[in-house]
Amino acid sequence: MPNYFRKSIRRQYLFMMMTVLIVAVIGVCSLYVVEKGMKSAYLEKRDTLTNEMSVISEVEDSFGDMILRIRGYIALQNEAELQKGEEAYKELSLALREFDAMDTSPNEEAVMNEIRAFTANYWDELVPQVRNLVNQEDYEGIQDISTSGATDTINELYGQLGDLEANKSEQIAEAHNTLMNRLDYTSFSMILFIALLLAVLSLATKNMSRRIGVPLQELSLASERIAAGDEVQLEAYRREDELGTLSRAFSHMARIIQERETDLQAHNEELMAQQDELTEQQERLEHSLNDVRNLNTAINEATILSIIDLKGKAIYVNDKFCEVSKYSTDELIGKDRWMLNSEYHEDSFFKTMSQTISKGGTWKGEVRNQAKDGTYYWVDTTIVPYKDEEDKIEKYVIIQFDITKIKEAEADLMGLLEQSNRQQERLHHFNELNHALSITLEKGPLMDKVLQQLSQIFDFEKGLLYLEESDDVASMGIHSNDVERFMAHRDTNLAVRLKETGKPHIVTRQASPEEQGYLSSTVLVYDAYAPIFDSDGTLVAVFVCTRIGLPFRDEELDELIGVLNRVSLSFEKIFLYEETEANRQLNQDVIDNVNEAIQFVDSNGELVQLNDKLQDLIPISTDNTNMKFEEWLQQFESRTDDPEQLRTHFYDSTFTIIETPTSFRFELHVPHRRVIEAYAQTIFRHQTKVGTLFVHRDITSEYEVDQMKSELVSTVSHELRTPLASVLGFTELMLKRELKPERQKRYLETIHKEADRLTNLINDFLDVQRMEAGKQTYEKQEVNLAEVASEVLEGFRVNHNNHRFEIYDHSSSHIVHADRSKMIQLYTNLISNAVKFSPNGGDVIVSLTNNEESLYIHIADDGLGIPDGELPKLFKKFHRIDNSDRRKIGGTGLGLSICKEIVEAHGGKISVRSEIGEGSVFTIQLPLQHRAVTRQPTGEVDHQLPLVMVVEDDYSLSLLFKDELQDAGMNVLHCTSGESALHALKDSKPDAFVVDVMLGDGMNGWEFIEQVKEHPNLSRVPIVVSTALDEQLRGEKLGVHQYLTKPYPPNKLATALLHTLLKEEKQGQIMVLDQETRSDS
Repeated sequence: MPNYFRKSIRRQYLFMMMTVLIVAVIGVCSLYVVEKGMKSAYLEKRDTLTNEMSVISEVEDSFGDMILRIRGYIALQNEAELQKGEEAYKELSLALREFDAMDTSPNEEAVMNEIRAFTANYWDELVPQVRNLVNQEDYEGIQDISTSGATDTINELYGQLGDLEANKSEQIAEAHNTLMNRLDYTSFSMILFIALLLAVLSLATKNMSRRIGVPLQELSLASERIAAGDEVQLEAYRREDELGTLSRAFSHMARIIQERETDLQAHNEELMAQQDELTEQQERLEHSLNDVRNLNTAINEATILSIIDLKGKAIYVNDKFCEVSKYSTDELIGKDRWMLNSEYHEDSFFKTMSQTISKGGTWKGEVRNQAKDGTYYWVDTTIVPYKDEEDKIEKYVIIQFDITKIKEAEADLMGLLEQSNRQQERLHHFNELNHALSITLEKGPLMDKVLQQLSQIFDFEKGLLYLEESDDVASMGIHSNDVERFMAHRDTNLAVRLKETGKPHIVTRQASPEEQGYLSSTVLVYDAYAPIFDSDGTLVAVFVCTRIGLPFRDEELDELIGVLNRVSLSFEKIFLYEETEANRQLNQDVIDNVNEAIQFVDSNGELVQLNDKLQDLIPISTDNTNMKFEEWLQQFESRTDDPEQLRTHFYDSTFTIIETPTSFRFELHVPHRRVIEAYAQTIFRHQTKVGTLFVHRDITSEYEVDQMKSELVSTVSHELRTPLASVLGFTELMLKRELKPERQKRYLETIHKEADRLTNLINDFLDVQRMEAGKQTYEKQEVNLAEVASEVLEGFRVNHNNHRFEIYDHSSSHIVHADRSKMIQLYTNLISNAVKFSPNGGDVIVSLTNNEESLYIHIADDGLGIPDGELPKLFKKFHRIDNSDRRKIGGTGLGLSICKEIVEAHGGKISVRSEIGEGSVFTIQLPLQHRAVTRQPTGEVDHQLPLVMVVEDDYSLSLLFKDELQDAGMNVLHCTSGESALHALKDSKPDAFVVDVMLGDGMNGWEFIEQVKEHPNLSRVPIVVSTALDEQLRGEKLGVHQYLTKPYPPNKLATALLHTLLKEEKQGQIMVLDQETRSDS
C-alpha cells in the first residue's frame, strides 16, 4: 500500500486531503453526538418539570375554584354553586392522584398531603356545617367558621402551591442555563478542533511543497545550462513518483543532446547545399507575389479599402472608396477621416472605436457616412491596426463593404412591422369597443367607453357624444363649462343637416389660442360632426371630435360611419333595456304598494318575485329571490304554531295544478300575533304551468272584529237577559200571587234597579254610537271636579260596605271647563271598575293634584291588577281582559273606551299603571280653567304636585325616572350625589325619594338614607331604593317595606309611588328595586 502512494504525487496529495477530511468528519460527528445528547437530556428534564408544574397549576386552579364555588354558595345560597364546588373537588382529587404518580421531592409530597388532608376535612366537616348554617340563615355562625382559621389555612396552602410552581420554574430555568453553558463549551471545542485541523493541514502542505518544489528548481537550472551549451552532470533522483521519472528522463536527454551535437556539425555542410535549393524557391515566390497582386486588384473592385495614419489622416483610398463617397482621391488623401461623418452616431460610438484600435484591437461595426452630394450610405466596417517589427502601430487598415441596400431593406421591414403593430393596436381598441357595446347596459359608461376607444382609433384630441332627446352627454378633453355651453347653444341647423345628409360634416377653422399652444405659425382645426341613427332612421345621438392640424381622410370618415352604426345598435339595446327595466320597476312598485303581501314561485317552488309587504311577514329582501322552496317555507314555519298544516297548504298549492283560486288561513306569532289569509292561484303560459301566485292578506283586524262581535253578542245577550229575567220574574210573581206590601215594595225596588241597569247599558251603546259618528254633544261649563268626586263617592259608599272610599284633594284649583254629566259618568265608570275588580274589598282612593296648566286625578284600588300584555288594549271598545278571574266579573267592555272618549273630548289624557295582585292606578289629566290658576314663575317647582327627589349618578337612568314620574303627575328633583341631595333638602321637602345605593365617590345610598331617617321632618317620607339582593339584611334594618323584583316595566316605579302616596301616605316606607331589574329597565 505505501508503494502505491509513492508512485504518484497526485495520490499522495489525495491521501493527505482524505486523511484530513476523515479526521474532520469524525471530530464534527463526535461533537454533534455530544451536543444532541445534551439537548435530549435537557428536553427530557424540561418536559418532566413542565408536566409537574402543569399538575401543580391544575391543583392550584381546582383548589381555588372549589373554594370560590363554596364561597359563592354561601354568598348567593345557590345549589348550582355547591354542585360546581363538588366538581372542582373531584378535579382536585384527580390532579392529586396524577401528582402522586410522578417522581417528586419530599417537600412537594408534604404540601400535597397537606392539601389532601385539608380538602378531606373541608368536605367531611366544614362544608356540611356551612350547609346547615346557610339553610338556617345563620350568617354569624358562618363568620365564626371563617375566622376560626380555615381562611388562614387556605391562604397558606395557596402560598405553598405558588412556591412549588415558582420552584419548578426556577428548575426549568436552571436546566436551560446549564444546557446553554454546555453548548458554549461544545462550540469552543469545535473552534479549537478546526484550528488544530488547519494547523496540521498547513504543515502537511508545506512538506508537500518542499518535496515537489526543490527537485523542480534543480531540473529548471539544469535545462537552462543545457540551453546555453554547457555540459551538465545531473544525477537521477531515487524516487518512484513523477519527479523521479522526470529526473531520469532529463539525465538521459542531456546525454543524448551532447551526443547529437557532434552529429549537427556534420549536417552543417548538408545545409549549405540546401541553400542553393532555397534560392530557387525564392524565384517561385516572386511568381506567387504577382498572383497576389492580381488578387488584390479583384479585392479593390469589391471592397472599400482605405488606410489612415495615427492622426486619422487618409494615406490611401481605393477606387471603390471614391466611387461610393463621390470624392476624388486628391480630395481624400491627407484629409481627416471625420469628413464623411453623417452625425448619425453619437460621440460615444466613435469614442469606443478609437479606444479599441488605439489598444491594438480590431474594431467591427456598421457606420452611416455622408457622400459628397449629401446622400447617406451604410458600410460594414472593419478597422485593423498595422504593426511594425517592434509591435508598434504604424497605421490602420479600414476594410468596408457597402450595405446601403441591406439597411434600406431593413428600414422598409421595420416600417411594415410598425404599421402591423399600429394595426394590431387598432384592432385591440376595436375589440374593446365591441366588448363595451355588447355588455354595457348604462348610457353614461357606454358613452365614456365609446369616446375613449374612438380617440385611440381615430386619433383626435377632443371629443363629445350627446343624445338628441335627452341631456346625456360624455366628453373628453373638454372643460365642463365648455360642455354646458355647447349643450345650451348647440346648433339645431347642424342637426337638420346631419339628418338630411346622413353623413359626417367637417368644419375647418383656425385654432384658438389654447389650441395653438406654443406654435407660432397658423394652425387649422378640423371639427367632425357625425350623426348616429337608429333602425328607423331617427337621429338619436351626435358624435363630435376635433383634430388639431390633421384633416380627416375620406376612408376614415367611412370607417367612422360603420363604427357609429354599431354604436347605434347598442343605444337601441340600452333604450329597450331601460324601457323594460322601467316597466319591471313600475310593476314592482305597483305590487309593492298593494296592501297584500304578494309572492310568486315557479313550478319547482323557487321564489321568483315578491313585494315589500312580504317583508312584514318574514325577514326576506326583495332582492333575495331564487330562494329554494324549503328556505322560504322555513321562514313561515318558524313563526307559526302549526307548521305541519302550513307546509301541507303551501306544498299542495305549489306542486299541484289549481283550477280555481284557493285560500287558507294561518297565524304568525313573530314579531306579534297576526292572522293571515293566503290565496293561491296557478299561473299558466301557453297551457303550461309556470308557477303559483300567493297573495297574503293580513286579516288580523277583521278577525279581531269578528271575535269582538261574537263576544259582544254573547256579552250583550247575557247583560240584557240577566236584568230582563229579573224584571220578568218579579213581574210574573206580582201578577200571579197575592203578596204582602213589604214584599211588593222589595220586588218593585229590584225591578227599578234592574231597569236602571238596562238603561245604563243602552246609554253606553248609544254613547259609543254617537261618539263614533261624531254626534256626541257636550254642555261645557265651569265644573268643580273635587265636588263631583265627593258626590259620586257618596253614592258608592251607600251600596258598597266592604270598600273604603277616600278622596285626597291636594290641588289648589280644581275648576275645569267640562260637561258635568260626562264628568259624573267618567268618575262612575272608573270607580265602578275599581269596585268590580276589587271583589275582596279594599280601598278606593281618589286624589287630586295640579300644576299651573293641568289637573291630575288619580283613582287607585287594591284589586286584582291588570296584566302587562292587556294594558295597550285596555281602552279599546268591547275589549275585556281574557282571564277567568276577571271574566266572571262581567261587563260590556265599553266603559273604559267611553272614558277615553270623554277625556280626549275635553282636551285631556288618560293612562293606567297596574301590577298584578297590587291593584291599579288610573290617571286623568285635564286642562284647568286658566282664570282660576295662579301661574308659577318660569323654572320654579309647582308645589301643588308631589315632589320626588331622585338621587342617581347615571344620567340616562335619571332621565328615564324623570320622564316616567312627570307623566304620572309628579315633580322631580334630580341630584347626582348624596352630598348634593342633602344640600338640596335645605330648600325643599320631597314627598318621596328614589335612591341609588351605588353612587359615585363620597356618600353611598345607604348612608344618605340613614341621614334622611335621622331628620325629624323626613323620617316618614317613603323611599324607593335601587340595590342588589345581598343588601337585603341592611334594608330590613332600616325598615324595607316592599320589594319590586325582576322583571317589571319602567312604569312600576311610578305605580309603587302612586300607591304609596295616594293610599298609605307618608309612613317612612323603603321599597327596594332589584339591581338587575334596574339595569334592564
